[in-house]
Amino acid sequence: MKWIVIIPLMLFSTISLSAQTKIIFDMDIDTDCDDAGALAILHALADNGEVEILGTIVSTHYPYSAPCVEAINRYYGRPNIPIGAPKSNWTDTGSRGSKYAKNIAGEFKTTLKSNDDAPDAVKVYRQILAAQKTNSVVILSVGYLTNIRDLLESGPDEISPLSGVELVRQKVKFWVCNGAEYPNNYNTGAWGNFTPDPTSAAIAVRDWPGTIWFCGEGRKVFTGSLLHETPTNNPVRRIYDLYLGSTKNTRPSWDPISTLFAVRSNAVFWTSRSGDYHIFDNGTFEWRNSTNKNHHIVEYDTRLKNQLCRTLDRLMTQPPCLKSEGIEKISAAPNYRDIFPDTWVGDDALGRVVPDWQMVGLPKTNGRHDVGIFYVTWHKDKAYDIEAPYSYDVSKFLHKNPNVRFDKTGELFPFKTYHWGEPELGYFLSRDKFVIWRDLSMLADAGVDVIILDVTNGNTYWDAWNAIFEVMDEMDKLGNKVPKFCFWTFNKDVITVVQGIYEKLYKQGKHKKFWYYWDGKPLMLYRSKPFFDTKIKNKNPHYDPKAKTDKSNPHYGNPDYTQEYYTDYPQEIKNFFTLRNMWWGYYEWYNQRMIGTEDNWSFGYDMTNPKVSEMSPIEMVSKHNGKPEEAAVTPAQHATTKVGKCWTRENGEPELNQYDLPVKTYVPWLGKKVEHPEAYGIYYQQRWDEALQVEPPFIYLNDWNEWIAGKYRPANGGKTTKFLGRKSPYFFVDQYNEEFNRCIQPMKGGYTDNYYMQTVENIRKYKGVRKFPVINKFSKIKIDGDFKDWDNVKTEYRDTIGDTVHRDYNGYGGLHYTDKSGRNDIITCKVAVNATNVYFLVETHENLTPSTDKNWMLLLIDSDKNSKTGWHGYNYRVNHETGKRFTIIERYNQKSKKWWKYLKVPCRYSGNKLELSIPRSKLRLAKDNFTFDFHWADNPENLTNIIDFCTTGDNAPNRRFNYRCSFHEK
Repeated sequence: MKWIVIIPLMLFSTISLSAQTKIIFDMDIDTDCDDAGALAILHALADNGEVEILGTIVSTHYPYSAPCVEAINRYYGRPNIPIGAPKSNWTDTGSRGSKYAKNIAGEFKTTLKSNDDAPDAVKVYRQILAAQKTNSVVILSVGYLTNIRDLLESGPDEISPLSGVELVRQKVKFWVCNGAEYPNNYNTGAWGNFTPDPTSAAIAVRDWPGTIWFCGEGRKVFTGSLLHETPTNNPVRRIYDLYLGSTKNTRPSWDPISTLFAVRSNAVFWTSRSGDYHIFDNGTFEWRNSTNKNHHIVEYDTRLKNQLCRTLDRLMTQPPCLKSEGIEKISAAPNYRDIFPDTWVGDDALGRVVPDWQMVGLPKTNGRHDVGIFYVTWHKDKAYDIEAPYSYDVSKFLHKNPNVRFDKTGELFPFKTYHWGEPELGYFLSRDKFVIWRDLSMLADAGVDVIILDVTNGNTYWDAWNAIFEVMDEMDKLGNKVPKFCFWTFNKDVITVVQGIYEKLYKQGKHKKFWYYWDGKPLMLYRSKPFFDTKIKNKNPHYDPKAKTDKSNPHYGNPDYTQEYYTDYPQEIKNFFTLRNMWWGYYEWYNQRMIGTEDNWSFGYDMTNPKVSEMSPIEMVSKHNGKPEEAAVTPAQHATTKVGKCWTRENGEPELNQYDLPVKTYVPWLGKKVEHPEAYGIYYQQRWDEALQVEPPFIYLNDWNEWIAGKYRPANGGKTTKFLGRKSPYFFVDQYNEEFNRCIQPMKGGYTDNYYMQTVENIRKYKGVRKFPVINKFSKIKIDGDFKDWDNVKTEYRDTIGDTVHRDYNGYGGLHYTDKSGRNDIITCKVAVNATNVYFLVETHENLTPSTDKNWMLLLIDSDKNSKTGWHGYNYRVNHETGKRFTIIERYNQKSKKWWKYLKVPCRYSGNKLELSIPRSKLRLAKDNFTFDFHWADNPENLTNIIDFCTTGDNAPNRRFNYRCSFHEK
């Protein structure tokens, strides 16, 4: 098996990586396999540029532990990492044996044949520490503390004139100690890292001269199941196989969790408490509330358990980046102006944080991770002619009068077609290019690869599709990333429809740059076995009666011309496209198994059928050549199924109130009941979690922008039908209200853009993300309007080009929408730092408008990275009042909920650039390393709600996201 590691090549800017954590890893690597998993994670973090592995030390006397460590180091391309082994004999820590170490030493090439060949662990420690800078090393121990004791008791020697205690005090930043399950243990028979050599453990902790983080978490966090997907020559995979045998494929993650904390101690997973850890001479221990020691217990937030598991598994199975057998390293350059949207930070209205690379890992390199979304274009221009003023909105009907639910006459609920709610940009029509621009930009930012155009009912929408293709072309010419497109056909004369799309678009090579390819060909989602009856006939547009009888006819005898009606897809179609059948995930479809089968994709799952709801995620995912290929993720099911946004496998659909919305409902990841649970995406997250367990190469999202709720009467003249568990004079099939709809596109009011932000969150989990840029040196900047000194600042924070387009288009029911708020098109931002100031530069596509304009070029700063403080997290606002040479900084007052004038700072602007500086102390930034978030906005219509940033003017980055600026001096 050959892995291809694709490393994106940054063409438009230089993004520097954060300073590496320097680690010495001390492990027992004999009695359990999670030491090997932890070492694999450490190598992956080193590949990511997050850590430098200074040394790998074994703390056990088991003879084959050191060769085992060397085998792993070699596999990851780091054969020269120093390895040490204990030479003191406080106790025989090797007597417990190992299920794997001897095998690994015999099966893999190593220079060390046993621990005896490795140098003294204490000498290795002292040599490494003596060569490092002050307060720069992290020691991570996940084994016995014999070596730590020996280090502390060592004296001056030829390596260093310092004693062991002095060397540690000077060089070590902190120690992460995985010794047992904390906080207390009084059982002398309990196994842990303290008990094999209890005296050394007690002395090491007692005499340590600095900070200790005790981490014993991991019993309920199981990892390792993905190792079977790595090459067979991976020693870590082999270790887990030997240890677990054939009946298990996971192991608790004590050592991996400690390793992740040692490197990513600022990640969101952790909670901690401080005190004093006391270890007794017999290896038992207790936690004491005291301020005498700099001791801390690390625990993980149980609500993030699944996310923590995924992070560990992905790192544990990440392919090596350095030279190793079976690995080839290549580079892939984007063919667009990369704005790095996966590095943006932010949270939604519920406070859910969009994960960064520390939470979900770097971009995946183990195959495709593509996301497609169903995109509807049935909002035709003729809908403008619907009766005005437009009021066909189910949610507004219900809010005004809940009794319309029981309207038997149709007088209160008179229409056949409604919106289930109002979209964020109003009741738009599909050819509105302003809306298309926003859609494609948002989807590209989220990481969506392809929009799947709706032809499921046999209707084609060429006017709307051509408008989309035109916008794609406009965005592409400006250098923006644009999602690709494909089509999904299914009902009516589907063969004729597919043939028509092929001939009108694909055969002519139109818009080829935006075709979506799967398995080497353009993808067409279709109905593999068309339904034939007397009413539905697939007319052949090439039919030529003379081709049947006239031998001189060039198409004589060719079935593509002799058949008046198609009975199968032409061979030309089969040869040109990659074809996948796609329909609802029924257990069976026309008496044949549907869900989870070969080349049968689903656009959702029939969770009302116990045969489906009891299936495991891997069983539900569609297959190709026997391997997982596609998973469907939807915010809800059809309204007729009563599976809404709050339905779960465990509890079904909650009770509904008089507005047909769920009552207070339990949210699993919060561990409590909440009001308005339809805002939380409970069903949506459950489907995402299941898809992420399998991680197929394609995830399908249903849908972006359907919105339309069709109202129907009972069949055959019946007076009532069953709808939402009650007898009803009508029913809605696909959409109904805020609980029963599948739309991800933001709505006006209600839960606004929660589902969009939740989509971004999960796509990042699925794909991984890149690191946000880190500034690691001072710059010399002068605020003088010259701007040339900014050329030396290479890190760029970018925004979409051209997204200040104006709107002037009709909507439903006589509505007409105009938006001319797009003014200064922000495209590039920079930040520079010196000892006293932070400097900002912003560049627009064209020259800046006068600074006297309303809400002109606002800079908002979140100095504490906390969305709960300030105005939506922003503590400072700059440029709300500005002059030629100076501008005003305002500070948000939490009590009065108002902005107050705070400071005047130098500012210059000319042409399409603006620069300003702010004293670091005035932003309350640390004297050494610091991180803050910032956002530029021009001409938001109002400054009363963060959603104003999503709908008017221009924002960098887009919508409610922020750039993260991190300064970490080398």
